[in-house]
Amino acid sequence: MVLIPPKLRSTLRDLRTGWLQVAGIAFMIAISTGLAPGLTSSTQWRAASNEASFELTNMYELRARFGSDTRLPRGALVGVASTIDGVEDVEDRLIFESQIDVNTPDSAVVVSSRVIGVDMSDGGPHVNGVITAVGRDIEPSEFGEPVVLLERKFGVFYDVPDQSELRLGGGTTVRYVGYAMSPEYFLVVEGGNVLVQANLAILFTSLETAQELSASQGMFNDLIMTLEPGADLKRVEEALAAELSSVHPETSVITSTRDDDAA
Repeated sequence: MVLIPPKLRSTLRDLRTGWLQVAGIAFMIAISTGLAPGLTSSTQWRAASNEASFELTNMYELRARFGSDTRLPRGALVGVASTIDGVEDVEDRLIFESQIDVNTPDSAVVVSSRVIGVDMSDGGPHVNGVITAVGRDIEPSEFGEPVVLLERKFGVFYDVPDQSELRLGGGTTVRYVGYAMSPEYFLVVEGGNVLVQANLAILFTSLETAQELSASQGMFNDLIMTLEPGADLKRVEEALAAELSSVHPETSVITSTRDDDAA
Protein backbone atom coordinates (compact mmCIF):
# COMPACT_ATOMS: atom_id res chain seq x y z
CA MET A 1 0.00 0.00 0.00
CA VAL A 2 1.43 3.38 -1.04
CA LEU A 3 0.95 6.18 1.46
CA ILE A 4 0.29 9.61 -0.10
CA PRO A 5 1.24 12.58 2.03
CA PRO A 6 -1.75 14.73 3.08
CA LYS A 7 -0.49 17.83 1.19
CA LEU A 8 -0.09 15.83 -2.03
CA ARG A 9 -3.58 14.34 -1.59
CA SER A 10 -5.07 17.86 -1.28
CA THR A 11 -3.12 18.99 -4.34
CA LEU A 12 -4.41 16.07 -6.41
CA ARG A 13 -7.93 16.76 -5.23
CA ASP A 14 -7.63 20.41 -6.28
CA LEU A 15 -6.30 19.35 -9.66
CA ARG A 16 -9.30 17.06 -10.21
CA THR A 17 -11.83 19.75 -9.27
CA GLY A 18 -10.07 22.65 -11.00
CA TRP A 19 -8.53 20.96 -14.00
CA LEU A 20 -9.95 23.55 -16.41
CA GLN A 21 -8.19 26.41 -14.63
CA VAL A 22 -4.95 24.41 -14.45
CA ALA A 23 -5.09 23.58 -18.15
CA GLY A 24 -5.78 27.23 -19.00
CA ILE A 25 -2.82 28.45 -16.96
CA ALA A 26 -0.55 25.82 -18.51
CA PHE A 27 -1.69 26.84 -21.98
CA MET A 28 -0.96 30.52 -21.27
CA ILE A 29 2.50 29.68 -19.93
CA ALA A 30 3.25 27.59 -23.02
CA ILE A 31 2.14 30.39 -25.37
CA SER A 32 4.13 33.04 -23.48
CA THR A 33 7.23 30.86 -23.38
CA GLY A 34 7.14 30.40 -27.14
CA LEU A 35 6.14 33.99 -27.95
CA ALA A 36 8.86 35.72 -25.92
CA PRO A 37 11.88 34.23 -27.75
CA GLY A 38 10.05 34.61 -31.05
CA LEU A 39 9.60 38.35 -30.56
CA THR A 40 13.12 38.75 -29.20
CA SER A 41 14.64 36.99 -32.19
CA SER A 42 12.85 39.40 -34.55
CA THR A 43 14.59 42.44 -33.03
CA GLN A 44 17.60 42.20 -35.34
CA TRP A 45 15.36 41.66 -38.34
CA ARG A 46 13.21 44.69 -37.47
CA ALA A 47 16.26 46.89 -36.94
CA ALA A 48 17.75 45.81 -40.26
CA SER A 49 14.41 46.34 -42.01
CA ASN A 50 14.06 49.86 -40.61
CA GLU A 51 17.59 50.78 -41.63
CA ALA A 52 16.98 49.43 -45.12
CA SER A 53 13.82 51.56 -45.40
CA PHE A 54 15.68 54.68 -44.27
CA GLU A 55 18.46 54.01 -46.76
CA LEU A 56 16.00 53.37 -49.59
CA THR A 57 14.34 56.74 -48.99
CA ASN A 58 17.68 58.46 -48.30
CA MET A 59 16.55 59.86 -44.97
CA TYR A 60 18.37 62.95 -43.81
CA GLU A 61 21.26 62.60 -41.40
CA LEU A 62 21.26 66.22 -40.31
CA ARG A 63 18.44 68.77 -40.20
CA ALA A 64 18.28 72.49 -39.47
CA ARG A 65 14.95 74.22 -38.92
CA PHE A 66 14.22 77.80 -38.04
CA GLY A 67 12.47 78.97 -34.89
CA SER A 68 9.06 80.69 -34.77
CA ASP A 69 7.84 81.85 -38.20
CA THR A 70 11.27 82.63 -39.69
CA ARG A 71 11.54 82.05 -43.43
CA LEU A 72 14.49 82.82 -45.67
CA PRO A 73 14.90 83.15 -49.43
CA ARG A 74 15.26 79.77 -51.07
CA GLY A 75 18.84 78.78 -51.77
CA ALA A 76 20.24 81.18 -49.19
CA LEU A 77 21.79 78.36 -47.15
CA VAL A 78 22.06 75.40 -49.52
CA GLY A 79 25.29 76.74 -50.99
CA VAL A 80 26.74 77.47 -47.55
CA ALA A 81 25.88 74.01 -46.22
CA SER A 82 27.24 72.33 -49.36
CA THR A 83 30.70 73.73 -48.68
CA ILE A 84 30.99 72.01 -45.29
CA ASP A 85 33.42 69.10 -45.45
CA GLY A 86 31.53 65.80 -45.20
CA VAL A 87 28.18 67.02 -46.56
CA GLU A 88 26.96 64.97 -49.51
CA ASP A 89 23.56 66.39 -50.48
CA VAL A 90 21.45 69.32 -49.24
CA GLU A 91 17.85 70.32 -49.95
CA ASP A 92 15.60 73.02 -48.56
CA ARG A 93 11.93 72.60 -47.67
CA LEU A 94 8.99 74.73 -46.60
CA ILE A 95 6.82 73.30 -43.83
CA PHE A 96 3.73 74.88 -42.31
CA GLU A 97 0.85 73.83 -40.08
CA SER A 98 -2.79 73.98 -41.12
CA GLN A 99 -6.04 72.02 -40.91
CA ILE A 100 -7.82 69.84 -43.41
CA ASP A 101 -11.45 69.04 -44.01
CA VAL A 102 -11.84 65.83 -45.99
CA ASN A 103 -14.84 63.65 -46.75
CA THR A 104 -14.67 59.99 -45.67
CA PRO A 105 -17.18 57.26 -46.58
CA ASP A 106 -18.99 57.96 -43.28
CA SER A 107 -18.58 61.67 -42.57
CA ALA A 108 -16.43 64.75 -42.95
CA VAL A 109 -13.23 64.77 -40.90
CA VAL A 110 -11.53 67.94 -39.69
CA VAL A 111 -8.05 67.45 -38.19
CA SER A 112 -4.71 69.22 -37.90
CA SER A 113 -2.42 68.94 -40.89
CA ARG A 114 1.19 69.62 -41.83
CA VAL A 115 2.08 70.65 -45.35
CA ILE A 116 5.61 69.70 -46.42
CA GLY A 117 6.91 71.35 -49.57
CA VAL A 118 9.91 69.56 -51.09
CA ASP A 119 12.13 70.01 -54.10
CA MET A 120 10.58 67.70 -56.69
CA SER A 121 12.68 68.88 -59.61
CA ASP A 122 14.81 66.30 -61.43
CA GLY A 123 12.88 63.43 -59.88
CA GLY A 124 13.34 64.71 -56.32
CA PRO A 125 13.28 64.96 -53.45
CA HIS A 126 16.72 63.33 -53.27
CA VAL A 127 16.89 63.63 -49.47
CA ASN A 128 13.94 62.24 -47.52
CA GLY A 129 12.29 60.66 -50.51
CA VAL A 130 8.52 60.81 -50.96
CA ILE A 131 7.30 57.49 -52.33
CA THR A 132 3.86 57.29 -53.92
CA ALA A 133 2.22 54.10 -52.62
CA VAL A 134 -1.16 54.45 -54.34
CA GLY A 135 -2.24 56.81 -57.10
CA ARG A 136 0.33 58.83 -59.04
CA ASP A 137 3.21 61.24 -58.55
CA ILE A 138 2.84 64.99 -58.79
CA GLU A 139 3.83 66.00 -62.32
CA PRO A 140 6.23 68.86 -63.12
CA SER A 141 3.41 70.79 -64.78
CA GLU A 142 1.63 70.79 -61.39
CA PHE A 143 4.48 72.42 -59.44
CA GLY A 144 2.94 75.56 -57.97
CA GLU A 145 -0.59 74.26 -58.47
CA PRO A 146 -2.85 73.13 -55.55
CA VAL A 147 -1.91 69.45 -55.98
CA VAL A 148 -0.65 67.32 -53.08
CA LEU A 149 -0.06 63.75 -51.90
CA LEU A 150 -1.80 62.48 -48.76
CA GLU A 151 0.22 60.55 -46.16
CA ARG A 152 -0.74 56.90 -46.54
CA LYS A 153 -1.59 55.99 -42.92
CA PHE A 154 -4.10 58.83 -42.62
CA GLY A 155 -5.80 57.82 -45.85
CA VAL A 156 -5.96 54.16 -44.87
CA PHE A 157 -7.24 54.97 -41.37
CA TYR A 158 -10.23 56.91 -42.72
CA ASP A 159 -10.57 54.86 -45.91
CA VAL A 160 -10.74 57.96 -48.07
CA PRO A 161 -10.37 57.66 -51.85
CA ASP A 162 -6.76 57.71 -53.00
CA GLN A 163 -7.58 60.60 -55.35
CA SER A 164 -10.01 63.37 -54.44
CA GLU A 165 -10.19 66.88 -53.00
CA LEU A 166 -9.81 68.33 -49.52
CA ARG A 167 -9.92 71.78 -47.96
CA LEU A 168 -7.11 73.41 -46.05
CA GLY A 169 -7.54 75.89 -43.23
CA GLY A 170 -8.89 79.12 -44.69
CA GLY A 171 -11.00 77.25 -47.20
CA THR A 172 -8.41 76.62 -49.93
CA THR A 173 -9.35 73.54 -51.95
CA VAL A 174 -6.51 71.28 -53.07
CA ARG A 175 -6.51 68.07 -55.05
CA TYR A 176 -4.64 65.04 -53.78
CA VAL A 177 -3.56 62.50 -56.36
CA GLY A 178 -2.34 59.60 -54.24
CA TYR A 179 -1.12 58.19 -50.95
CA ALA A 180 2.56 58.70 -50.15
CA MET A 181 5.17 57.65 -47.60
CA SER A 182 8.30 59.39 -46.31
CA PRO A 183 10.81 58.27 -43.66
CA GLU A 184 9.92 60.92 -41.06
CA TYR A 185 6.39 59.54 -40.99
CA PHE A 186 6.94 55.80 -41.12
CA LEU A 187 5.62 56.25 -37.57
CA VAL A 188 3.36 59.28 -37.05
CA VAL A 189 4.32 60.90 -33.75
CA GLU A 190 3.12 64.22 -32.35
CA GLY A 191 3.56 65.73 -28.91
CA GLY A 192 5.03 62.51 -27.52
CA ASN A 193 2.04 60.48 -28.70
CA VAL A 194 2.54 57.67 -31.21
CA LEU A 195 0.24 56.34 -33.93
CA VAL A 196 -1.62 59.64 -34.23
CA GLN A 197 -2.40 59.28 -37.93
CA ALA A 198 -6.09 59.75 -37.07
CA ASN A 199 -5.41 63.24 -35.73
CA LEU A 200 -2.63 64.54 -37.97
CA ALA A 201 -2.73 64.56 -41.75
CA ILE A 202 0.59 65.03 -43.52
CA LEU A 203 0.47 66.51 -47.02
CA PHE A 204 3.46 66.28 -49.35
CA THR A 205 3.73 68.67 -52.26
CA SER A 206 6.18 70.58 -54.40
CA LEU A 207 8.12 73.39 -52.77
CA GLU A 208 6.51 75.82 -55.20
CA THR A 209 3.00 74.72 -54.19
CA ALA A 210 3.78 75.01 -50.46
CA GLN A 211 5.07 78.53 -51.10
CA GLU A 212 1.88 79.47 -52.92
CA LEU A 213 -0.41 77.95 -50.30
CA SER A 214 1.36 79.74 -47.45
CA ALA A 215 1.91 83.02 -49.30
CA SER A 216 5.69 82.52 -48.92
CA GLN A 217 6.81 82.68 -52.53
CA GLY A 218 10.49 81.93 -52.91
CA MET A 219 10.99 81.13 -49.22
CA PHE A 220 11.99 78.10 -47.14
CA ASN A 221 12.32 77.25 -43.42
CA ASP A 222 13.85 73.78 -43.24
CA LEU A 223 17.17 72.34 -44.40
CA ILE A 224 17.98 68.61 -44.61
CA MET A 225 21.15 66.86 -45.70
CA THR A 226 22.95 63.58 -46.02
CA LEU A 227 26.64 63.04 -45.29
CA GLU A 228 29.47 61.33 -47.10
CA PRO A 229 30.43 57.85 -45.84
CA GLY A 230 32.68 58.14 -42.79
CA ALA A 231 31.88 61.81 -42.16
CA ASP A 232 31.95 62.95 -38.53
CA LEU A 233 28.32 63.81 -37.83
CA LYS A 234 29.06 65.81 -34.68
CA ARG A 235 31.72 67.87 -36.41
CA VAL A 236 29.44 68.57 -39.38
CA GLU A 237 26.61 69.57 -37.05
CA GLU A 238 28.87 72.02 -35.20
CA ALA A 239 30.18 73.44 -38.48
CA LEU A 240 26.64 73.87 -39.81
CA ALA A 241 25.50 75.69 -36.67
CA ALA A 242 28.52 77.99 -36.88
CA GLU A 243 27.94 78.75 -40.57
CA LEU A 244 24.25 79.48 -40.06
CA SER A 245 25.02 81.72 -37.10
CA SER A 246 27.57 83.59 -39.19
CA VAL A 247 25.34 84.06 -42.24
CA HIS A 248 22.10 84.77 -40.36
CA PRO A 249 22.98 85.67 -36.75
CA GLU A 250 19.48 86.97 -36.09
CA THR A 251 17.87 83.64 -37.02
CA SER A 252 17.16 81.01 -34.38
CA VAL A 253 18.25 77.63 -35.75
CA ILE A 254 17.54 74.19 -34.26
CA THR A 255 19.71 71.33 -35.53
CA SER A 256 18.87 67.66 -35.10
CA THR A 257 20.07 64.31 -36.42
CA ARG A 258 18.38 61.24 -37.82
CA ASP A 259 18.57 59.59 -34.40
CA ASP A 260 16.58 62.47 -32.90
CA ASP A 261 13.64 61.76 -35.18
CA ALA A 262 10.80 59.91 -33.50
CA ALA A 263 10.25 57.57 -36.46
